[in-house]
Amino acid sequence: MTFAKGGVGELKIVRSDRDKISLELKVDGLPEGDGQLPFAAIRSMFVTPTNADTARTNWKTDAGLFNEPVMDFKAANATEVTFDRIELSKHNTSAPDVTFRSFGPGDKK
Repeated sequence: MTFAKGGVGELKIVRSDRDKISLELKVDGLPEGDGQLPFAAIRSMFVTPTNADTARTNWKTDAGLFNEPVMDFKAANATEVTFDRIELSKHNTSAPDVTFRSFGPGDKK
């Protein structure tokens, strides 16, 4: 990938099966001074907690575990983030819970 503001990146699928998708991301030459910009966004359908792909965001930091409705979640400095629902949904009943973890340089868990 070549980023519009400068720098390059490589996203590699390390593992992909029914149980897990593991990705490896390498970036180089990013411009100084932009702070922490998002790399990716998650798109999901939400109408109500019972009509959604995902309805809740859970995240883990060094300070503990937190959660809030997915529509209220904006960002987190987290070591793990999970998007799920705890109520049965009338929409896309097979939508899986999604967890992102093992952030960090050289971490290949």
